[in-house]
Amino acid sequence: MGSVLVILIVYIMYFLFSVNRYDKNGHYKDKDYKKNKNKKKKLTKKEIEELKKKDYDKLPNEAKFFVSKYRIDLDKVNIRGLLKMLGLVLGICIAAGTLIVITALPNHPNWQIVIAFIIVLVLFFISMKIMARYFEKKGLVKDE
Repeated sequence: MGSVLVILIVYIMYFLFSVNRYDKNGHYKDKDYKKNKNKKKKLTKKEIEELKKKDYDKLPNEAKFFVSKYRIDLDKVNIRGLLKMLGLVLGICIAAGTLIVITALPNHPNWQIVIAFIIVLVLFFISMKIMARYFEKKGLVKDE
C-alpha cells in the first residue's frame, strides 16, 4: 500500500509541476499563450518553428534527455502525453527503489539514500530504454 501511495504522490507532483504547463495540444503555456489562445489566426512557418523551439526548451531535463538520446520526433508525439508517461515511470522507479532499500537496509539511513539514488537511476534508465523501444515500434522516432 505504501508503494502505491509513493507512486501517486510522485505522479501528482510531476503532473502539477511539469505536465500542467502544457495545453492539450502539447504547447507550452506562458504569457503569450493566454493572449493568443482565443485568436484563430493561421500561423506562419516561422511562428510554428519558434513555438516548437520554445516547447522543447521548456521541457524538463529528463524529457529532453529522452527525446535527444532516442531521437523521438516531437512532431508525431504529444509532449503532454510524453510527460505523463515519464511521470508515471518516474513514480514507479522511485517507489520500487525506496521499497528495495527500506527492506534491504532497515537500520542504515545514510546508505539507504546512496543506494536508493543508484537504484532509482538504474531503474529509470532501463525503463527509458523500454519506452524507447515502444516508441520505435509505433514509428514515433525521427527518420534519418
